[in-house]
Amino acid sequence: MLCEDCDRYRFPVAYATAGGNLRSAKSKSGKQSSAQKATAKEDVSVSKPAARTESVSSDRSQGEDQARLSAQPETRRIVVNELLSYMGFYRDRSSQPMLLKVMIGFYSSGEISAAKKCLINEFHESLADTAFLTERRGSSTRPASEAELEDVLGTLAYLDSKNVLSSVMFGATDLSRLPGYAPEETNICAVADRQRQMSATMNQLEEAVHSLMKPATVSALEPVDQHFRESVSSIQLKLDELAKVVKGLRCNSTTATTTTGAKAAGVEQSREKNIVVFGIPESRDSSEWRAKLTEALCYTAGRDVPVSDAFRIGKFSHDKARPLIVKLQSVWDRRIILSNSRTLANAGDDMRRIFIVADMPLEERRKKTLKRLHDKAVRDNRNAVVSANGASLVVDGVVTFTVKDGYVLNNAPDSADGE
Repeated sequence: MLCEDCDRYRFPVAYATAGGNLRSAKSKSGKQSSAQKATAKEDVSVSKPAARTESVSSDRSQGEDQARLSAQPETRRIVVNELLSYMGFYRDRSSQPMLLKVMIGFYSSGEISAAKKCLINEFHESLADTAFLTERRGSSTRPASEAELEDVLGTLAYLDSKNVLSSVMFGATDLSRLPGYAPEETNICAVADRQRQMSATMNQLEEAVHSLMKPATVSALEPVDQHFRESVSSIQLKLDELAKVVKGLRCNSTTATTTTGAKAAGVEQSREKNIVVFGIPESRDSSEWRAKLTEALCYTAGRDVPVSDAFRIGKFSHDKARPLIVKLQSVWDRRIILSNSRTLANAGDDMRRIFIVADMPLEERRKKTLKRLHDKAVRDNRNAVVSANGASLVVDGVVTFTVKDGYVLNNAPDSADGE
């Protein structure tokens, strides 16, 4: 029990509102509390079980909190890169050729190189013994950025197969560096853009017609008005047809493909895993030259290389070894074999006569053959001239080779030219 001065010091607000009568009020409340204490003693036996219930419920809630904390997922690292974010999302949702086509057209070579370095830095330990760490260089057939983009796609597939990719989440901060469409929707976007352009053109024509139609010259402009109305009607019909096409493409977006260039894309896709092998001896027994081919591929790649198909091109001849078209099962095997094909020159006598090149279109092969024949003629101190358009080679005043027809008449050498 405190004195009145202590109560006034501790409870100034209460004294201000009660007008100094707090002391008497506390004495009254003290009497009431003494009566309540007597009643509370009787209820002690009833309140004790409730206390036990509260302790049990508190222990149970603590166990639930610990179980909830243990069930939380592991923390994933966030790697910010727009290219990796787009590729990581669409690599299992679209075909590989369409994905590579969209990314090569949208991202620059610097962005592709930066994405590959970022991926290697994040998973350097997992990629230590793989070929993905190889630095790519450009060639006459394609730039280095395309090879690096294929490396990035192959690296993601490799890390996913090792169950390492789940520890990282790729994000993007610059949304302007993300393509605004999926790889399989490029043709739909092109048709939609063209429809918007035609709609804008129609609106401009309508505004021009309304500006020309004035009350004083309505009769003079009737032919012009009719002509514009017919033009607007024809444009409207074309827009309706395009709308039907776009609606059909949206319903079948998973199977829609670009009509123009489809054949060329199919041919390039069929060649992306092919190589051409020269120097394998001829034999009627296919098992003999297939065994020699397998030996050469294993020596070049340093391991067994699975082959989908292999066949010779040209007519059979005992004194001439026809080239072999070899279809591999992996693009990576093709790249490794082509990069290590020079090691065949240091092999045994049978291997030194074998050389491997990429399977290229006929026109590109003939262009390389023309350049090789020109350089050979120059080394032999012969008068070799290439036409201005690079389509034919003239040696000592005689047309020897053309890109269109290959060797001219009987001027072809006995050895195979790689066509």
